[in-house]
Amino acid sequence: MQNKNEFKIIILDNGSFHHARTLQIADNIALLFLPTYSPELNPAERIWHFIKQELAMHAFKSLE
Repeated sequence: MQNKNEFKIIILDNGSFHHARTLQIADNIALLFLPTYSPELNPAERIWHFIKQELAMHAFKSLE
């Protein structure tokens, strides 16, 4: 449920798919774009770093 009295900030990376030419944003919403090439600020990138660190150079017998 929307609360028109709340101000919301949505943080996005600078991927081209997060930019739209005709998008209309409500007055109580602000889009905050992370600086370009700053994966350390994106929480999802930290997860990928952990996964790569744990799975890199491991040989598995099957996909299971």
